[in-house]
Amino acid sequence: GACSGIRDSANLAWKFNLVLRGQAGDKLLDDYERERREHVTYIMKTSRSFGKVANTHNRIAAFLRDLVFRMKILPPPPPFPAITSGIVQKAPANAKLESVGTVAPQGHILIGGRKASLDELSGYRFILLSRTNPFARLSSHQKRFLDDLGCLLLTLDKQESEGVTRLIEAGDHYCEYLRQLNKDAVLLRPDTNVFGFAENAANVGSLVDALKACLEWSEPVAKVESKTGELAHG
Repeated sequence: GACSGIRDSANLAWKFNLVLRGQAGDKLLDDYERERREHVTYIMKTSRSFGKVANTHNRIAAFLRDLVFRMKILPPPPPFPAITSGIVQKAPANAKLESVGTVAPQGHILIGGRKASLDELSGYRFILLSRTNPFARLSSHQKRFLDDLGCLLLTLDKQESEGVTRLIEAGDHYCEYLRQLNKDAVLLRPDTNVFGFAENAANVGSLVDALKACLEWSEPVAKVESKTGELAHG
């Protein structure tokens, strides 16, 4: 229950933030139940199954249970369900996007020469992590969108630039993650679920555009007013 409550909060907080700021449509909140229902159902069923295993009163069942544990022949648990509808990259018709909607792995990074988690660097916000520097591949509109969104741009490449931070790993965790999936970049939501991937550097802009469309993004009111004022002044 506590685990699901924390996940619920993580799923909702960034959505409330964007809607209340007027930067995303109200429909964004409708995705909450679609995204969370299958996860909560999985956790509840798993918890009940564990309870039956731990609290059996049948001596034969308990003997077999203990034997399985001692021999370490437990079957692996079923995979945690991925988010298949909601704020995730949409697959082409009759296709499936591998690892989209799953929770990205957590590896150690270096901050000031010490080991830390990616969360410590990023905080609670969107992350665009690329094997190569993504900045040159983005249009001015895409850069402005990511800036307004508060997205952190990270590169595993040594060629960092203004607006892009080089991620120094304590190992090879994230680089190997992208290499195994044969992807150049991953876009993470604030709740650590994967929004989607770019297969190569040229597709990073399309990935950003896909997120913008999913959010039904509206530019911040202050910037819209500023543009209107500039046009009137001109």
